Amino acid sequence: MSESTTEQTQNGELQTLQTTVQTQTGELQTLQTTVQTQNIELQTLQTTVQTQNGELQTLQTTVQTQTGELQTLQTTIQTQNSELQTLQSTEQTQTGELQTLQTTIQTQNSELQTLQTTVQTQTSELQTQSAELQSLKTKELTENGELQTMKTMKLTQTGEMSSLKQQLSQANNEARSQNGKNTSIIQQLSQVGGGSTFVRWGRTDCPANLTELVHSGYAGGSWYDHTGAAVDYLCLPPDPEWLQTTVVPNAYTGRIYGAEYESNTGHFLFGPQSRDEEVPCAVCRSTSFVSSVMIPARTTCYSGWTKAYSGSLASGNYNNKAATQYVCVDENAQPLAGGADRDDNGILFLGVKAFCGSLRCPPYEQDKYIACVVCMK
Repeated sequence: MSESTTEQTQNGELQTLQTTVQTQTGELQTLQTTVQTQNIELQTLQTTVQTQNGELQTLQTTVQTQTGELQTLQTTIQTQNSELQTLQSTEQTQTGELQTLQTTIQTQNSELQTLQTTVQTQTSELQTQSAELQSLKTKELTENGELQTMKTMKLTQTGEMSSLKQQLSQANNEARSQNGKNTSIIQQLSQVGGGSTFVRWGRTDCPANLTELVHSGYAGGSWYDHTGAAVDYLCLPPDPEWLQTTVVPNAYTGRIYGAEYESNTGHFLFGPQSRDEEVPCAVCRSTSFVSSVMIPARTTCYSGWTKAYSGSLASGNYNNKAATQYVCVDENAQPLAGGADRDDNGILFLGVKAFCGSLRCPPYEQDKYIACVVCMK
């Protein structure tokens, strides 16, 4: 083969090689565009990234193969350079072309390195996203645990509320039952008809149509000047019943005496000429009322109450040693029938006057006798 033909052949091979390099350069540009597209897809689809990573690994293998082929080509070129040494003009031309080819290969290698760096960066970003996803899953599990705990607390509170409702319902039932019992008791009291008792001092009878007589008798109590005296006024029955005991003289006892009106004759609080007269009494039971009360300083009852009787407030003398109670003596007081009209003393009934100071005046007035009324309801 002539040198001209050989040179033409080599020139064709070089043109073919340049075409191949240009084609590869276009493929690399296409590959870069593909990689950019893959970067966008990698941000949203992890599975696609993994697939592209596989494709990139395949591409790297292909590039490595091409690098080997380029190395083989360089060896061929070196061989051809030896052959071109005999052809100075051809050698210079081929040397320039080879330099251009080497520059292109270096550029391709640089682009491949850049591509590898990009892939590594994408892999690092993918790992970071995977870590963030794992963190989100862990946070979700924690929140699910907290939600489960809150559900458990809610169930517990629901149970407690149900228990409280049952207790409340039971308490309401017990209250209704107690109200029913109270109503029954009130009905029974109403059917029995009253039940309140009081003493009518100064009389032996009870208010007509409102009460019934339990017993009548005469007032008694302690001696007015004994320091250890009992304070109660008693309504003693006229028919005493005695204990079966042996009578033995003994000074360590209490004592009971009769009673006398002791107010001045001119006041007529307990009837005309009542001073030193013995005091009768009657124990009365209401037939249609369940309670009674003595109200001092009143002659009438308050609204809702029914008057049993009214009269004068009485007690012992404030200067005597023995204490007494305040009682209400009927306004139509009578002396005890058959009683002794003499100064025997005992427990005494005196009118009670207002004394201003700690007692508010008005409405009270100094030295005025205090009235009283017994009321029922």
